[in-house]
Amino acid sequence: MEVENATEACADQELENAFLSAKAKVAKVSESAVTVQCVVGGDSNSVSRRLTSRRLAEAITMTYTITVESEAQASEIADTLDKTPPAQLANEVKASLPENSPFKTTLKVTGITATVTVVTVTTTTTQPPEEEFFDDSHAHTPAALGAVAMAMVAATLTLSH
Repeated sequence: MEVENATEACADQELENAFLSAKAKVAKVSESAVTVQCVVGGDSNSVSRRLTSRRLAEAITMTYTITVESEAQASEIADTLDKTPPAQLANEVKASLPENSPFKTTLKVTGITATVTVVTVTTTTTQPPEEEFFDDSHAHTPAALGAVAMAMVAATLTLSH
């Protein structure tokens, strides 16, 4: 997104909430599965400052993470996001903004990138050998062993104002 003041845009909670809502809708997940962060500056393929309509514009990048339960679901969401036209995502964001938002009429999404990252979480608990284990309660807690796989769609959304 290109804005007159990138710092103010990233501080705008309504804009961040609108992106979160739009991402959840496009990905067909609950809003609680999405996190969004605004970063001042554009991606490496864009110019961070340029003249537009006789004023100097600054770029912001919205990064987001969508947490799902499987790698297959993450891949499907990433594919959907990659195929989403930037104008469609911009319209979803605009629909989520309050009527008085300065971004309602000027928002332009210039690119969408989605990648799948698989995170495996393993939890283990160990007990000392029996001869070293002194437990007065005579209650034993079983060891919890297992792996939980979580897949996340981590992506970057570059917008233009």
